[in-house]
Amino acid sequence: MEKTYKISGMTCQACTRIVHHTILGVKGVKKATLDLSTHLAIIDMDENVDLAKLQDAFTKADSLYQIWEMEPGSAESHPGPWDTTAASKDLVTAYISAVGKLDHQQLEKHLHPSFTYKGPITCNSAQEYIQLIEEHANSPVASILVKNNIQAIFVDGDESCVIYDSESRFPDLKVPFVEWIKIKEGKIAATQVKFNRQQMKLLMQEVRKNQTRS
Repeated sequence: MEKTYKISGMTCQACTRIVHHTILGVKGVKKATLDLSTHLAIIDMDENVDLAKLQDAFTKADSLYQIWEMEPGSAESHPGPWDTTAASKDLVTAYISAVGKLDHQQLEKHLHPSFTYKGPITCNSAQEYIQLIEEHANSPVASILVKNNIQAIFVDGDESCVIYDSESRFPDLKVPFVEWIKIKEGKIAATQVKFNRQQMKLLMQEVRKNQTRS
């Protein structure tokens, strides 16, 4: 039995290998063929494997990827259980762009006063997070990072999920991120971040090498 799925967040060959390994680890999967250019996965199964089990495999692996089944005969992917709202997408885009550029002045315009951040560290106010970004802007990291390249934004009411790559001066060292965002009164009120830790580790190694050379 073969089924075709769309994979979001799969942006490089390293991603493809991670996704392939994760899918093959699901009981009932015999074979998986992935196409990076179309973000499609053709999965050969011994029996029907529930979509929830496939997604759960990524969740348990602390991966950033989302998977959903393609409608038979459809050239487009199923959008999943999200709706899109232009204003929210514009706000999220502006916020992710400001973070990627370490632009604390632009960032301040988009954060709600009650903003909270949960990631590798926790910030409990907009000012605390803005200060963190300002410190990064004056650190060696700033000379390495280029921008955040958004792959997809999903919006459901006042909640959003955005998938993006943090791009650096090293083309092979993109760090995939997924961020869950809550919006309040037209501002970013809360966000929770996950990222590819292995890619981040490699990027930080390059940052340290760059410091040594200089």
